[in-house]
This record gives sequence, C-alpha cells and structure tokens, in this order.
Amino acid sequence: MLHFAAGGLYDGLSLLRDDETGSYWHHIRGEAMFGSSVGAKMDVRSIQMMSKKEVLEQKPDALLAFSDMKSSQKAFAKGMGDSYREIDSYPPGFKKTMGAIDQRLPEHTSGLGVIVDGQARFYPFSELEDRQTDQWGEDRSSPPMGGENGQPRKGPLIKAPILLIQWGEGQEAPMAVWEDGAVPVQLLTRWYGFSYSYPDCEIYQAEED
Repeated sequence: MLHFAAGGLYDGLSLLRDDETGSYWHHIRGEAMFGSSVGAKMDVRSIQMMSKKEVLEQKPDALLAFSDMKSSQKAFAKGMGDSYREIDSYPPGFKKTMGAIDQRLPEHTSGLGVIVDGQARFYPFSELEDRQTDQWGEDRSSPPMGGENGQPRKGPLIKAPILLIQWGEGQEAPMAVWEDGAVPVQLLTRWYGFSYSYPDCEIYQAEED
C-alpha cells in the first residue's frame, strides 16, 4: 500500500509523491514517472462529478463529507479558482513547468476525456448535447465460418461499440456510457492537460445536420 501527497507540477499537472518510495506519479495515467517505481502503473478509475441534489436523488441515504476549511479559506480558494477560469490563465508557477502545447484546440478548452484500452478521445463541451452517440472504431467481419461443401462463408458482422454521452437537464456534468451501461474511464479536463497526458488523442467533432 502506498500513501500519496501532492509532490509538485509537471506540464501544468499535479504530480503525486508516495511516502514509501519517494517516487512521483502521473495523477491521470496512474504511472510512476520519476523515482525507483518508474514503469509501475496503478489501475485508473473514474469519478463522476455530481451536485449534492443529484447524489441525494439517486442515493437518499448517502453520507456527505464537508471540508474543515475555515470560511475565509474557502472564499479565498473559490475566488482564486473563479478568477483563473474566467480569464483562462494559469496560477503562478504553472507555465514554467509546461512544454509545447498541442495547438489543435485552444489550450483552455473544457471537455470530457475518455480512455479505452489506451486509446484516448477528447470531447469539447461545445460539441456535446444530451443523448449524443459516438462510434468507436469501424464495423468489421468476424472470421469466415465453415459452409456447405467445405466452402467457407462470411462470418457475422461485428458492430463497433457505441458510446452514449449523457448530459441532461439538472446534470452537473456530462458522462459517457456504453450501450450496455458499462462506464469507460473518463475525466473532466482542460485540453492542455488531456493532450499532455495523451499526446496522440483524437478530438471528437459532432456531425453536422
């Protein structure tokens, strides 16, 4: 078991440092980047962002955790966060840790990042609406099957998986689910952070009507 705390910044993203080995870990990919644990990787899971109202509607008996920060500290933290979001800037010191930024999108573009078996795709909020679907990959034929007179016949078509974006009224943030209800790894993020984490990621574009 490892115990983590914030250990600094790299490409404008927080690094986690474990107390046991002193290694530094990428907090999105779950990989050790520096130290004796380089090469190690942890399982990554998603956390859905929800309002208190959404949680209590789904789980009326849910326990709510409250910060023990003083009201003045909360106000200061909120003010700082709001100011950086409004002017699309970085907190002090961030820029010095950052390399070249992927120019395919404005760096502060907000979106939903989805990762499936190492493949990553970024969904800008501006491209999303409720019940939107996105096909991952192409339909393909299964291997040939035995037919009459020993002649192989074409196997059934294997449909590419379809991702559904849910972002309905009263929903705090979008969420991606597969058609069967399974939930892929995903996170709400800015473009610069996601493209640093997954340099070869794809960008989703909604089809025009």
